[in-house]
Amino acid sequence: MKRIYVLLLTGMVFGVQSTEAQFMKKLKKAAKKELNKTLDGKEEEEAKTAAPAKPVSGISNQNTPETTNADEPASHTEEQEEMVNLYEITEPYVFMHNRNKVKAWPLYKKDYTDEKGLSGTYYLSSVMLDQVGSHFAEFPLFAYGGFSLEYDPKAYNGTMHLSDEAKNHFVILEEYKELVDRGTFIIEFANFAGPEAMKMKRAYAIEKDVLIVAPPVVPIKGQKYGNEWIGNDQYLLIGRDLAHLQDLLQTPEYVKKRSVEVFDMLQMHLEEQSLANAPALPARGMKNASLEADGLRFIKERAAYYKWKEQPVYTYIQSNDWNIITHALTGVPLRRELKLITVMKTPEGNYKREGFFIGQKYNGSSYGKSYMLMNDQRIYYVKKEEALKYKS
Repeated sequence: MKRIYVLLLTGMVFGVQSTEAQFMKKLKKAAKKELNKTLDGKEEEEAKTAAPAKPVSGISNQNTPETTNADEPASHTEEQEEMVNLYEITEPYVFMHNRNKVKAWPLYKKDYTDEKGLSGTYYLSSVMLDQVGSHFAEFPLFAYGGFSLEYDPKAYNGTMHLSDEAKNHFVILEEYKELVDRGTFIIEFANFAGPEAMKMKRAYAIEKDVLIVAPPVVPIKGQKYGNEWIGNDQYLLIGRDLAHLQDLLQTPEYVKKRSVEVFDMLQMHLEEQSLANAPALPARGMKNASLEADGLRFIKERAAYYKWKEQPVYTYIQSNDWNIITHALTGVPLRRELKLITVMKTPEGNYKREGFFIGQKYNGSSYGKSYMLMNDQRIYYVKKEEALKYKS
């Protein structure tokens, strides 16, 4: 063996292959081929013993690792072969999907109730996957066809029960509490467990007992009001009636229309809420009609340049005195600044306000003319009854 090794090494060093070297190369190829056969056989045997041969129905490829064709069954078999409906299993069921072992959990049914009507058992419109481990884990993926929600109306939060062990949580955001109290549910899920497509996502009620998860609806560009659906016809629904959910999967235009209508309603609700909860105008500080006139001129120039939809009505000074900016080393004054408030009227007849700053540079003996520094980018609605409170 030492002689073969030395000859092989010598052949490599001098760029030629001896007879022994060629023999060793062939031997390695043959061994590698046999090893691959053995490993392939083991993988096939493990797949046969670890997972049932029956294909499954109901699973969606949306938001799953190594996805190929959407809505493709987990296994390709003859049409006559019996299918396992993952919505109907009563025990955990193991199958292969995209070369991964998946454990499907039966629907977790619990009779949770609450006075608002959100608690209870819900189906997913497609069985969805949760990546719980790496490819090398025994079960890299869990599959769920539904869950039970347990909602606490007083706390505005609740729990999504997926199994006896697996749970996620959800909350009602502050701006939607009033709507939820009236039965229009908008909930946001946490990131602890459950389908990947639902983690850190919001679900919006589009019908009674039907919610859509993270629909691709965005405001129409260049418009104050109005939204549009920008995605394809794929979406995820949750609801109490599985047959109705699957009917809704066949009517994408209706689902998209309802989703846009819900977002339009939310847009109006948030604006109404902003008007109703508008904070009071900041108190007036020093009075100086000349500086206020300068401020109004500056803000009108900015509004015209950036084509604001709002029209500035008047300005007043919020600062009680000038803020002197000095050199860090010498202490010599560089400039002084004032904060002002501008009150603007919207095209709809409402009022908003924003703060901004003006400055005057120090020339060695006095301060020069006023100039615009910056907006504070904090825009709030103003109640109509106090919008003109400080107008001279």
